[in-house]
Order: sequence, then C-alpha cells, then structure tokens
Amino acid sequence: SSDVCSSDLLEAQQNSNGLSFNTSGFSAFFENVTTKVKELFGLKVEYVDDEVDVLEGTDKQTITLASKNNTGEKARVLVTNADNVEIASGSIQVASSLVLKLKDVVISAKEKLAGILIESDADVDLILSGENTVTGGENHAGIEVEWKSGKEYASLTIDGDGTLNAKGGSGSGGAGIGGSKGEKGVYGDITINGGTINATGTGRSAGIGSSDNPMDGTSHGSYKYTEEQWGTITINDGNITAKGNGNGAGIGGGNHTSSGEIIINGGTIYAEGDSGIGSGLGSSSGANKGPGYYYADVTINGGTVTAYATNNMGAGIGGGMYGDAYVTINGGDVTASVNLNGKAYQGGAGIGGGYQGVAQVEITGGTVNATGGNGAPGIGNGALGADTTSKTVDGEGNPTGTKN
Repeated sequence: SSDVCSSDLLEAQQNSNGLSFNTSGFSAFFENVTTKVKELFGLKVEYVDDEVDVLEGTDKQTITLASKNNTGEKARVLVTNADNVEIASGSIQVASSLVLKLKDVVISAKEKLAGILIESDADVDLILSGENTVTGGENHAGIEVEWKSGKEYASLTIDGDGTLNAKGGSGSGGAGIGGSKGEKGVYGDITINGGTINATGTGRSAGIGSSDNPMDGTSHGSYKYTEEQWGTITINDGNITAKGNGNGAGIGGGNHTSSGEIIINGGTIYAEGDSGIGSGLGSSSGANKGPGYYYADVTINGGTVTAYATNNMGAGIGGGMYGDAYVTINGGDVTASVNLNGKAYQGGAGIGGGYQGVAQVEITGGTVNATGGNGAPGIGNGALGADTTSKTVDGEGNPTGTKN
C-alpha cells in the first residue's frame, strides 16, 4: 500500500447532492489529511487509515471494508480500478456504515459472490462518479443489499452525478440491485436520490428488488403473510432504467415474491418485467400460494414513470401474474401498459392486478395513462380477477388482509 494526500474524498462529500449524512466540519476533517491506497484484485481503494480497515479475504477474491470511526460521522472510501485494469475480479463487502464513492469502476465478480455486498449491519451512502459497471457472480446480485430478518437488513442510498450499470450474475441469477438467489433472496432498504442507474436482473430476478424466491411461496415469498418483512424501495430523483428477467419485475419482486413497499417521489423511471413495477410472477394454486397471497404495494407521488409488463399476464404497475395490488398515485406523469404480443389468453391490468389478481387503486392526482392486457382494464382487476374463487376479497372485490 502507499500513502497519498487526496482531495477526492472531499469531492465525494461535497458533491453528494442531498444525502442525509452530516457535512458539518467535513472540509477541516479531510483537508491535508494523508490517505492510504491499497490495491487488491484489480481495484484501488483509498481511505484514511485511522478510519477504515481494508481486509483481504481468505478466498483471494473479496475486499472487506470495515469502519473504525467512532466519531459518529461515516468513514469515507474511494474505489477505482487499478491502473491498466479494465475489469476487476474483486468483490467488495461493506461490513459497516460508511460513504463509498465509485469512480469509473468495472467489477465482474467471480464464483458465487455479489459485485458489492452491503452487509445487514451496514448503512451505506454510495456516491457515483463517472461510468461504473458492477456485475454479480453466479446466483448473486450486482449490488446485494443484504436481508437477514424482518428486523435486520442493510440500507443503501445512491446519489451523485455518475452512472451505475448493475447486473445480476449467471445461473439462477440475481437482482441488478437488491437480493441474491437464496433463502434470503429479498433485500434491505434501497433509496435512490440521483445518478443514472441501469439495473438488470438475471435468471428470474427483478432489476431493482428481489431475486428468485427458492422457498416457492413460503413466508419469504409473501410480504403480506409474514412478520419478517423486508426493505422499502424509495426513488426521489435520478434517471433510472430497471429491467427484470424471467418472471421478475422491473422494480419490486422476483419470481414468486411480493414487491415489498415501493415509493416513487421523483425522477425519470422506465421499468419493465413480469410487472413493470410491482410483484413478480405468483403461483396459481396450493396452500397459501394462489391469488390473494402475492401482492404489490406501490405509491407514486411524482416523477415521470413508464412501466411495461413484458408478460401479457402481469400488470404494468401492480401484480405479476396471479398477483394482487395496492396502488396509490398522488402525482407525476405515469404511463403503464401490458405487452399484448398477439396472445389470446387473458392478461393483467395496466395498473392493478395481474391475471386473476384483484386491486385496490387510488388516484388523487397526476397524469395517468394505462392500457391493460387481453380481457383486462386499464385500471383495476386483472382478467378473471373478480371471478377467482381461490381468492379472499372483501365486499368490494379488494384483497383482504392487513396492508403492511
């Protein structure tokens, strides 16, 4: 490793554009401070030695970042590719709360590792500078926001003026940002305040949200039927493109996974998947697996939002196939549609339930354009949603149960 005097970390804080951490006294804290640089697995890590441990994993592939700062302010770390390294093979694991700035980083994780893992104890502010690409290894997310239980999960806030291209790995895949394949395929809190984000799920995962749910309809799959709920996806600003794959939503649930809570306050967003924004593909039958089990929970307060269900049987915004939905739109310019693709079978609503799914939709403001799939309305229940006997609904046809 080597010692340098850096102003780049100062730039990370000054350009944070609205992140919630305290900037008081930052200039004095970093002015003329000597930082250390360590190169591992094709990555160059710059940090203040008294604030951060940078540890090399025994697998010779992971770099663990752990804060030593006891001042109450988050330690700061800058990561770039090492000189003359086009694609770094290292995986970054963030073990504690800090500010992490990526500057023109290209990471392609090896084996079964996320490109960047935000561990469940960590609250991380990710600052984007330049063009950054992070790809997960087999069955893992590009950036995994770890979930361990309903009370223990990570928090990630993204901001900056750069670009992030985040993609899940091979095999059963993972979310671009969110969950990796496994029993804990869901995610912690994800907040986007700025930047250009291109998030692509692989296998059967969401672009931003859950990976494929291996539990196939047990408590990890339904946000509604378990106390172990996962994080909230909040988008306040930014230019975001999110694409789910193989039954995963663009933003929200992966295969056989409800969406958790999704709140959009601003930004320019394009999302496509089994539902554009909402839950992933549900399941048609079986104990606690049919319609009435999987659902989406989406609130849009502002922004320009375009959502497209690539599967005719999911909703543009709302439930994937067999999925119910709670959707509230208070503002914004919202367009939601479903791929008709010449298919003769029944489809999902533009906004509302997927095929056989019922919906509770409230619109109080904004401009809304919604086009449903075959046999489904622009706004409301999916095709056959009102006629499905396996569903539990109230007297008005809305899904019953407590909205969490």
